[in-house]
Amino acid sequence: MVVQYKGATRYICNSLRQQYRVPVCQYIPADAIDEYVVNAFLEALSVVELDAYHKAVKTQQQSQETVERAHSQQNTTFTVSSSTSRKTV
Repeated sequence: MVVQYKGATRYICNSLRQQYRVPVCQYIPADAIDEYVVNAFLEALSVVELDAYHKAVKTQQQSQETVERAHSQQNTTFTVSSSTSRKTV
């Protein structure tokens, strides 16, 4: 099938015409098909975008939790270190 833009946009099946010089077997108006394909594409894309967004948020939350644990461990180490240095003085 190929797109024909002459007059109205439509899909035509001209394979047999090109090979055997017979009349075109199908003329299909393109507008309804194009609208359906575009809507299906955008719907699929939005699902992919949402999935990517959720993965990004989850990764960001995990990174934040890692930073918070590191800060907590650092504060604990600092507190223990300070207590130990006061006892030795």
